[in-house]
Amino acid sequence: MNGKGQKASDTIARRLLLLARLPRAPRKTTSSELKSHLEGEGHYVSLRTIERDLEQLEGRFPIVCDRREKPYGWSWDRGAEPLAIPGMSVHQAVVLLTAQAHLRSQLPANLYRELQPLFAQAHSTLGQKQPQAGVAFPVKQTVVKENLPVRIVGERRSVAGCRATHAGVLRCSFAAKGR
Repeated sequence: MNGKGQKASDTIARRLLLLARLPRAPRKTTSSELKSHLEGEGHYVSLRTIERDLEQLEGRFPIVCDRREKPYGWSWDRGAEPLAIPGMSVHQAVVLLTAQAHLRSQLPANLYRELQPLFAQAHSTLGQKQPQAGVAFPVKQTVVKENLPVRIVGERRSVAGCRATHAGVLRCSFAAKGR
């Protein structure tokens, strides 16, 4: 690659790293913090270059700069869709939605809210992409804590144990009632 092409690809890589490093509002980061991160990734440029990059990106992406005090703070707009390159796969979406069920009761509310755009993207991905033939994604799911008694409606035997198969189907074994 010639010098000009190398410079252009370095600029693209640097700007993608900047976008990936920005937090979602109301949190923010400064140009100096971004510079340190870029240097850790092998991109050594001036603080002014980073500021110019951010100003150009601000016109193309939903990022905002808090200019009320110095140093300025940069972040993704509160309602911005997460940057997805090349996009979320169906498998990633299923994993995220499964994690959502577990995290709802485990994370503080403010941290859980920060993940909402990713969960929304996962729902959108599953709504746009058709699953493989014969594979259905659950519409609803729940998390059952370990050692919690399980009762299957209409079943006269008690559940002895359950395990998930490779296809994600729950297989349960039953014991005679009273055992």
